[in-house]
Amino acid sequence: MNRFVFLGAPGVGKGSFASILGPQLGLATIGAGDLVREEVKRGTAVGKEIKAFSDKGQLAPDEVVNNLVRRRVEQADASQGFILDGFPRNLAQAAWLESAGIKIDRVINITLPEWITVKKISARRSCPECRRSFNIADVNKDGYVMPMILPDFEGCDRGSRCPGSLENLERREDDTEDIIRDRLLVYRSATAPLIDFYKTKGLLREFAVKRGIKDKDSLVDVMHAA
Repeated sequence: MNRFVFLGAPGVGKGSFASILGPQLGLATIGAGDLVREEVKRGTAVGKEIKAFSDKGQLAPDEVVNNLVRRRVEQADASQGFILDGFPRNLAQAAWLESAGIKIDRVINITLPEWITVKKISARRSCPECRRSFNIADVNKDGYVMPMILPDFEGCDRGSRCPGSLENLERREDDTEDIIRDRLLVYRSATAPLIDFYKTKGLLREFAVKRGIKDKDSLVDVMHAA
């Protein structure tokens, strides 16, 4: 069992889990969003097509994203297995995976209560120098324990000095509570049928995050449980 899909609303930490567990388990980590951003950054023909949609406030068509995922899955490092992070996003993409012959062994739906998700996303920050990500929310309630992730103001291993205070860290303009709640609503409406799809196939497992990235070993157990 070595082909996984990580589902989860924005802010639940699926990307963080995938980036840590992929190398640990010898699996390629494939984030659809990363693939899209890389094409735009490189200025490829596909990237320009994606940017044209983005400039109009639209998502890239499924066909474009599907082809990027297919190309990535066919690379050598994915032959021993992979974690798909945030893909598929809808039923059409799930059906495409099947038609393309890309076998999925298990789908993990990573969950967090909405109040925590909103709090954590609202508290995301990044260093304007080294671009490292941090989080200034301190969650310790109802059995959920997720301490702040703060910069080392003396410098970091990327060769830059982070700002001398939290106030100097950057916040994404769209990380506001109203926008976050809208994104969560859109996610739920698109993903509910997807969860039912994989549940019917017997591939779905639920994983409730309690301690953030410290839960990674428990997640591995769920990934490989019978």
